[in-house]
Amino acid sequence: MVLCIGDSLTLGVMGYSYIPFLRREERIVNLGVNGDSLWGGTRRLRSCLKKSKYKSADTVVISLGTNDILLPYLSGRSLFWKAQCRLRNLYRSFSSDIWEFAERYETIVRELADEEYKVILIGLPYIQLAGYPLGKVEAYNDCIRSTAKRYGAQFIDIYSMQSRHVKKVRTCSWGRYNFGRLADGMFMLLFPHRKDILSRKRGLAVTVDGVHFNSGSARLLAGAVERVLG
Repeated sequence: MVLCIGDSLTLGVMGYSYIPFLRREERIVNLGVNGDSLWGGTRRLRSCLKKSKYKSADTVVISLGTNDILLPYLSGRSLFWKAQCRLRNLYRSFSSDIWEFAERYETIVRELADEEYKVILIGLPYIQLAGYPLGKVEAYNDCIRSTAKRYGAQFIDIYSMQSRHVKKVRTCSWGRYNFGRLADGMFMLLFPHRKDILSRKRGLAVTVDGVHFNSGSARLLAGAVERVLG
């Protein structure tokens, strides 16, 4: 059994998840939750590993950390986003400081390694939002890469994989009050197999809305996960 812990990029309600594109005989469990942070996701993972229904799990795929940068970034867009970020931080505890992020990430990987799970770490993705701190994404990915090397885990650099497909730098915005994103969410719920329309409409090479995967990115990631799973 393979447990895939993550946020909305794993869940796949917004945009496409890589999980449906995996072709595996073993059971793949999607443990994605919209808006989750590194701290929130690892807390859920620890809880799941104690449950009898997941006792046969031998592999854990971690895709966490995007919201630890995204929500603080959005908080600077407007008072609306700032209030929303503060509210979510009360129960998600975003690691906006890189040292805190590195410590939390290493802790969960060390725990999994000690329990002899096979661990696959997916780096933070390429984001197509205006003014997004991509340098910080790369710095966080360096932390994840170093942790993988230290504990014998596998690291998948989805950021580099996506960036090779970006021929023109194009971005979009989630606006000051989230109305556009709510409309996107409604469209994706009603037409789950037509999400790529949003990607093409905006000229975005790797996302549907600046953050969430289009089918191309989801397939890229699924292929990389397949290769690591063996």
